[in-house]
Amino acid sequence: MTYASKKLINKAKSYAGYLEKASNKDLDDFTANAGSANYTRFCRDYNKYTGSSLYQPSYWCVEFVSCCVVEAYGLAAAKELLCGSLWASCTAMRNEFRSRGQYHTEGPMAGDVVMFYNSGRTGLAHCGLITKVTASKIYTLEGNTSSGDDIIIDNGGCVAEKEYAISNRHIAGYCRMALDDRDPTLGKVDDENVAKFQQWLNKNYGQGLAVDGIYGKNTKRSALKAYQTYLNKTYGAKLEVDGIWGPKTSAACRYVERGSRGVPVYIVQGVLYGIGYDPKGFDGICGSGCVAAIRAFQAKHFPTNEVDGIVGPDTWGQLFQ
Repeated sequence: MTYASKKLINKAKSYAGYLEKASNKDLDDFTANAGSANYTRFCRDYNKYTGSSLYQPSYWCVEFVSCCVVEAYGLAAAKELLCGSLWASCTAMRNEFRSRGQYHTEGPMAGDVVMFYNSGRTGLAHCGLITKVTASKIYTLEGNTSSGDDIIIDNGGCVAEKEYAISNRHIAGYCRMALDDRDPTLGKVDDENVAKFQQWLNKNYGQGLAVDGIYGKNTKRSALKAYQTYLNKTYGAKLEVDGIWGPKTSAACRYVERGSRGVPVYIVQGVLYGIGYDPKGFDGICGSGCVAAIRAFQAKHFPTNEVDGIVGPDTWGQLFQ
């Protein structure tokens, strides 16, 4: 059975403007009894669906997501889509999705549940449903938040539509449900630039990839095998072409920076497209757009003083994680 992401997104959007309550009454009214005590219809309904009595009042961002999935597809389907359970903990949900290969740190898609770090980036604090993705932003519907784009508010008082730069350092990753007949263990799908990259890998390095626009584990491994082959042929690196990043490949890699051209740039551009960044072309030339995409990627993974737009050993390694 196909579960359309649009149905879930529309259900979540129908709650925009809902205010949490001061006490355990008027839970179904959007604005009556407004307060900051974390009483909501979503905690009540979570208890109803799960037979629990533990979660009212409660922080409710993940209960909001769980209830929207139930209301969109039914309880049995929701449990299946949510990896076996409804959730009241961001960390528990992330851990279960990750154990099943359905948690991704790059390449967000509409219908994913985005997980946010706390202020110190030491753990998870909040989540929301992604409703739209562009080259540089995600758009969300979140419970237990407040207005303010690019600001993670983990105990606000309403359901709100928000937006964030994909490079926001407080985005931890994305839990992916099996919506729209997609394989939730795979990365971002239907990207024509990923398809171009796959064609390039097949033509130049005989990788035999399906040209499907899906940046999954096979395309990532083929990209690294192509880079290892290039390093061997061009620099005599004597690497094992196994598609596995290790210290020998790290030691042999070459820098990509503004003005660089050729195979390494094609690979950097292809990988960036695959993980949700836009280098502004798949042409083997590291221009301003490619540098900007590299910097955005680095800003997500490295301290500010290491964001230089240059792909050295550390950035190469992170690209292939």
